[in-house]
Amino acid sequence: MARRSGRSRTALSEASGGDQLPRWETVEGYVRACDGDPQTWRFRWERVQEQLAEARAATGPALQAPADEDVAAEATDAPVARRRRWFLAGVGVSAVLLAVALTLGVALRSPDSGPPTLGGEPGGSRLVGFAHLTPDELFVAGPGGVRIWNTTERRTTTHALGGGDVRATTAAFDALNRHVVSVGGADGLVRIFDTETGRPSYSVGNRSNGRVTAIAFDPYERYVLAVADSAGYVTLWNTTTGALLRRITLTSPPATLMTFDSLTRNRLATSSEDGPVTIWETDTGAQVRTLHGRTDHTVSLLFDPLTPNTLVTGHRGGTVRVWDSSNGKLVREFGGPAELTALAFHPLIRNSIACADSGGDVSIRDVTTGRKVHTLSGDAPVTSVAYALDGRTLAVAYADGDVRLWPIEDWQ
Repeated sequence: MARRSGRSRTALSEASGGDQLPRWETVEGYVRACDGDPQTWRFRWERVQEQLAEARAATGPALQAPADEDVAAEATDAPVARRRRWFLAGVGVSAVLLAVALTLGVALRSPDSGPPTLGGEPGGSRLVGFAHLTPDELFVAGPGGVRIWNTTERRTTTHALGGGDVRATTAAFDALNRHVVSVGGADGLVRIFDTETGRPSYSVGNRSNGRVTAIAFDPYERYVLAVADSAGYVTLWNTTTGALLRRITLTSPPATLMTFDSLTRNRLATSSEDGPVTIWETDTGAQVRTLHGRTDHTVSLLFDPLTPNTLVTGHRGGTVRVWDSSNGKLVREFGGPAELTALAFHPLIRNSIACADSGGDVSIRDVTTGRKVHTLSGDAPVTSVAYALDGRTLAVAYADGDVRLWPIEDWQ
């Protein structure tokens, strides 16, 4: 834990004897390393600090020589009282440190206690996604709209976005701007919201093209949003002016999956459950290539954020396929969960991918071998998974509406 918190064990060992209280920065380092609540632990630390101050004040100046028997008896009792105060203060310090070690170091990792869970989404949670610039901002999309959560404080920050007549179909955080989320609707429009106020700032799209099926922000060009619709188009929009930048006509069924390559400018991949995976040049709208091989029953599509020219597809039958996006050839495939539902790459650990299934489990695998290194077990079918920007949390959405925030361990 000392390595994770960046704090030395010396401060804790000295404090455990009641000699001194470690600085708040030291305690805070351990608290944050274990995903604890800094406010709660700051209050406990201040309480112990007050106890130590009272104990020090009780020692007072050196006692005068006793003048009579009664005073002598009082003087004899004083050191005992002082020692008692110091003993109690030392116990208080030890209690705080023991609580940090046990409550944070053990309880948060115990499978019996389980990970923190966000409140259930009525009708089930369909999609989750972390913000790209703030690691504690998460959207949860369900039948009632899109809710924005502060995962540190475990609370929603706005009312449901895209609820009511809008009938939200998908959502995505802006990759280059803070507190901006787009919500696609069944009416063909995508509404851009400020996540701090919950107010819409703009809307783009075309009502005549049917429902919005997928959206994705360009990771290189600010304010550029790609929108796929049920009419079979992918359109690129400027989210601040509402201007249509480009229209791409798909040669396959309407795209239900869409993702930008964060390592290659102007690269966009599209797919549908029963159609091929196609890679596009977004600045011209030209088709670059189509993947060669089986791409049927595709339920997940994503580029590797750490390895260039690597595209991964997940298929309902449980197969995960790794492709070279520079030539469209299949590199390898491996068997995943029997009923695969979602995939997510770890943003900081190379070749680590989370594979979710309809049985409630999420398996963490090495994408180069397919080897399973860890399993997170749930009670309901998993509908979506997403890693936080800092890689410390995996959000898992379940069909029963819950979203669990799994802390990331050093899985071998």
